[in-house]
Amino acid sequence: MPQISLEVSKDNGRTFTLQPVSYIGALGNYLMRVLWRRFGSARDFVFRIRMTDPVKFVITAGAISAREVPQ
Repeated sequence: MPQISLEVSKDNGRTFTLQPVSYIGALGNYLMRVLWRRFGSARDFVFRIRMTDPVKFVITAGAISAREVPQ
């Protein structure tokens, strides 16, 4: 079954940490959603997404919920 991995950098891409790998369903399962949460805080996030299988892979939407932290 195809898997997708997400690596997150909080220092503008110098170092990355791997988030848990997620299964994205069988070929033809177009309604599958993958969610990652709780990345913490940083000023320079960089995300790297990788797909395990050699099939066409399209990201159709993405969302980020952010809030300003009072100082």
